[in-house]
Amino acid sequence: RGKNTAKAKQLVEQIARKYLVNGADIILLACTEPAVMLKDVDIPKINTLDVLVNAVIDKLFDLDPQEFENFIAHVLSLIGFQAAATEYVGDKGIDVVGNLNAEGLADIVLKIQVKRIKGSVGIVEVQRTRGTLSADEHGAYVTLSSFTKEAEREAQAEKKKPIALIDGKGLVGLILKYYDGLEEKYKQLLPLKKKEVPLEDHFVFIGKEV
Repeated sequence: RGKNTAKAKQLVEQIARKYLVNGADIILLACTEPAVMLKDVDIPKINTLDVLVNAVIDKLFDLDPQEFENFIAHVLSLIGFQAAATEYVGDKGIDVVGNLNAEGLADIVLKIQVKRIKGSVGIVEVQRTRGTLSADEHGAYVTLSSFTKEAEREAQAEKKKPIALIDGKGLVGLILKYYDGLEEKYKQLLPLKKKEVPLEDHFVFIGKEV
């Protein structure tokens, strides 16, 4: 606060102007606090991560339910699974199945329920996903929206098989992480453009200044 806030604002402004001078199309801030700092500063093209997340989610809604399931299977394959969407009729609530052989040490079977909805996913859906799993299978639930607090608690309830929850923001995070491997049709769908960053900007100094 006080002087520290002023210094932080000055630093954020310097970084933003640096990237604009170097040809950045937009300045994307990971949280809203820096954006609030710069609200009275005349710097164009500033946005927050929430804007990017919402834009990607909106485009994913352009996929029909079956296409979205195929997309999730594709993302899972980029992570390292052999994945495929299940038969669209009679899938018993499981939409994508992935198999991962961990260097011959273990075989992991992951069953995922996928929903492209705008309302929050509740506890019943989490329980239903868990109920489809056998003893040696893992479960996950992917949605473009969010989960209720009750659903989050149920997913990690003690003495119950855990269910991994991936909401819209978490899914966008995976898309950004594995963007390079996306099929071209998905890159064309999503409103993203990857910007090359100078090598030195990937690093920060963590030692003592001399």
